[in-house]
Amino acid sequence: MSNLAEQFNNPIPFQQPQGVLAQASSSREMEEVKGQIFMAKQFPRNVFQAEQRVLDTCKRPALAQVAMYQYPRGGQRVTGPSIRLAEAIAQNWGNLSYGIQELEQREGESVAKAFCWDLETNVRQEKVFTIKHSMKAKGAIKKLEDPRDIYEKVANDGARRLRSCILGVIPGDIIDKAIVQCHETLAGNSQGPLKDRIANALRSFKEQHRVTQEMIKQSLVTMLTRLLNTTM
Repeated sequence: MSNLAEQFNNPIPFQQPQGVLAQASSSREMEEVKGQIFMAKQFPRNVFQAEQRVLDTCKRPALAQVAMYQYPRGGQRVTGPSIRLAEAIAQNWGNLSYGIQELEQREGESVAKAFCWDLETNVRQEKVFTIKHSMKAKGAIKKLEDPRDIYEKVANDGARRLRSCILGVIPGDIIDKAIVQCHETLAGNSQGPLKDRIANALRSFKEQHRVTQEMIKQSLVTMLTRLLNTTM
């Protein structure tokens, strides 16, 4: 009798089955994906504007300097667009879902997935790969045990797969134009992004002529109003 009373006084905490939690998480992710697809359909990309944003971003010297990777192989130098350039293009292309997910962590290795999905066209690139929890240092293989070291190893190895996925979704001619623009930026043939040039011009007007952005905007509105009145 005392055992029964103790059970009522100290009830066993309720635990949801693992399958229920997994199903709830899967349902939440599905709803998030549906929301992303809906927004992509409601606000489709303007391809011309997206291309101009990509090329404008490539006029930034800081990006152009890290836009290409290169390493020696077999007496030759291998080069190509870096993950930094791929991410910059994806950000400006718009309506893309991309990233790296660690699917499973086992003893001595992790299973991860890199993906890039165009929410408008339903074009998707996905790569599942295994990463050993080790790295080569000073000619010897070092086993990684610190969680932070493992995380960085997964992120670094996943970046190469993510770059491949992004480049497999973005049209090839956009990639080629971005690379050319980066080379022109490094060669000093670029005047910088349009938004930076506008900001510098506004700053110069304010410092040298005490003309603010609001004054310029009001002047343009007045000129357009006069122009419309004369044409009517």
